[in-house]
Amino acid sequence: FLEIAEHLPTSSFKSLSASLVGAVLEGGLRRISSDKRITVKPKEDIASLNQKLADNGVYNRLQQKQIQVWKEIRDNADHGYFDQYNADHVYQMLQGVQSFLSTTYL
Repeated sequence: FLEIAEHLPTSSFKSLSASLVGAVLEGGLRRISSDKRITVKPKEDIASLNQKLADNGVYNRLQQKQIQVWKEIRDNADHGYFDQYNADHVYQMLQGVQSFLSTTYL
């Protein structure tokens, strides 16, 4: 999904890209929670997962805030608030999520 999302912001599909990256982030947070034996419910969203992981010391509060920003970009894309972000924001989100997930799984 991240490879697909990487090409979308440059081709005027920033919203689809933001949604895909957000889905990958959410899935990654679920896997990290599972790996750390943190109980999550099936319908918990990025905000809830993010809170639990930060509260359990998996990462610091600065990382928690960054994930919240990525969540807001995804939410804006999913709810049609297209003027609240641009392709550069989505590209930075993509790079950040890739880096975060690759270093958190090590």
